[in-house]
Amino acid sequence: MNVFIIFIKSLFCSSLVFISQYRNNTVIIGKHKKSLIKIRFKGNKNNQVKIENGFKGKLTINFSGNNNKVLIRKNVTLSGSKINITQSNSQLIIGNDVTIGHSNKISINDYIGSPSIKISDDCMISSNVEIRTYDSHPIYNLNDEIINADNQDIVIKQHVWIGQDVKIMKNVTIGQGSIIGAGSIVTKTIPNNCVAVGIPAKVIRKNDFYWSREPMKEYIKQAKELSY
Repeated sequence: MNVFIIFIKSLFCSSLVFISQYRNNTVIIGKHKKSLIKIRFKGNKNNQVKIENGFKGKLTINFSGNNNKVLIRKNVTLSGSKINITQSNSQLIIGNDVTIGHSNKISINDYIGSPSIKISDDCMISSNVEIRTYDSHPIYNLNDEIINADNQDIVIKQHVWIGQDVKIMKNVTIGQGSIIGAGSIVTKTIPNNCVAVGIPAKVIRKNDFYWSREPMKEYIKQAKELSY
């Protein structure tokens, strides 16, 4: 197995990057803080990973397809997440200033199409969250036609707060400024500025609130601007 290892150490931080089956794929990693990054291509080709400046945390990316793109923008923190892409021609985008907790899993797969995932700027995602574009196995009607292959992109718009143990399923958009309560399973689109909870997640409050990462004035001002 062809393994490429980068070790970066300074007075202030150290980082370790493992890349396996690097040939015919592209990896660009900007200036990052203390982190552990593992990328495995499994012999596939024309996949691209770009991690912009300010990344911090632990991340594993596994590719089993071709022509996929992963873009992680500036100042993203991942406390311990795994990204699995087992199809071709898809993309994952994580926006600026996103924070993601530990034991999270982002999975992109489909039987026919190539759905993608976009997580927009300033989202806050708790621990043990799963985001997936597929049902794991095909379901057929009696004419041998797949009936669960209409998978579309998952879009999480800016400044969304996703609680612990949430599952976000295929064909879902979560609107700007919304909150998904802990333990919920999101199976349908959630509008902007809503609180949604339950299995499946249902809206219980909307359009009369906004949430902030911290109670300080600068955070509160920014939160309101990002929500509306």
